Amino acid sequence: EYLTKSMDSLIKIKNLINNNTITFLTTHHLEEAEILADKINVLVNGEIFAEGTVDNLKKNFGVGYLIDIFSKPKSL
Repeated sequence: EYLTKSMDSLIKIKNLINNNTITFLTTHHLEEAEILADKINVLVNGEIFAEGTVDNLKKNFGVGYLIDIFSKPKSL
């Protein structure tokens, strides 16, 4: 069965995961991880950057996105 990113599919996956089982999932979306996992590891360049619960990660790293944009001045 092909799983889409819909909430129904996430709930189906969650129901398949047994509480006594370690399951590795990958996602780029914290919202998906929040539904599917009790503990989350954030990897940067293949190394663990942060780990904990979603609430812990939000508390320590904030909610939402922070984007830094740098530009060079135009040459005259």
